[in-house]
Amino acid sequence: VKGWKLSLVIVAVAPLVIIAFNLTIKFTVKYTKKQIHAYAKANNIAQEVLFAIRTIPVAIFENI
Repeated sequence: VKGWKLSLVIVAVAPLVIIAFNLTIKFTVKYTKKQIHAYAKANNIAQEVLFAIRTIPVAIFENI
């Protein structure tokens, strides 16, 4: 396949590739935002747990 035939194939396929690429980007951005939000929630829970672990010994020693 040479010349104008190859050009026709490329012109026919290029829009499909561009559409597929744009859809991939949209889904990637959407799920990346969800993942960041989930990590933020997990981080908050971990911080609360670590803070609670630090305050328990302090509370125990205050009663002595």
